[in-house]
Amino acid sequence: MSSKLREDKKLAIKVFNQFMDLWNDPSTQEQLSVTQNGRLMPVSKETRYRIRAEVQRSVLLDNGITISPDEVKGPLFMKIEEWYGADPEVMSVMQSFRVPCDPGTNNIGDEAPDIHLVTIDTKDTICLKSLQQKDRPLLIIASSFS
Repeated sequence: MSSKLREDKKLAIKVFNQFMDLWNDPSTQEQLSVTQNGRLMPVSKETRYRIRAEVQRSVLLDNGITISPDEVKGPLFMKIEEWYGADPEVMSVMQSFRVPCDPGTNNIGDEAPDIHLVTIDTKDTICLKSLQQKDRPLLIIASSFS
C-alpha cells in the first residue's frame, strides 16, 4: 500500500477524497452511532476502528491497491499527511475536510455560557452553572471520544 500511494501524489489525493466521501456518507455515519435508552450514543472505539478499516480497505481496493489486513491499521489520512506533509496541494485538500474552529466572542474572564454537559458515568445531563462555586475557578478538561 505505502509504495503506490507514496509515489503517486494524485492517487493519494484521490484515495483521500474517496475515503472522506465514503466516511461522511449517511450509511457509514449511521453505523457509527447506536440508540441506548432513547439517546444517540457513539459506538465503541473498537467498532469505530473496524468501520474505518473497512472503509479504507474498500477505497484502496477500488483504486487497485491490494493490502494485507495488517497494512490497513491506523488512519489512512495520517499516513498521507506523514508522506506529503510539506506538499501544499495535498495539505490544501486535507484541510478542506477539517472543520474550522469558530473562535466565538468570549474573552478570558468572561462568564461562560450556560451549557449542558453529559456525565461519563451515568450519562445524566447537568448545567455548567450548577458546577460553579463562588470565588472558585472552574476548569473543564475535554477530549475526543474517538
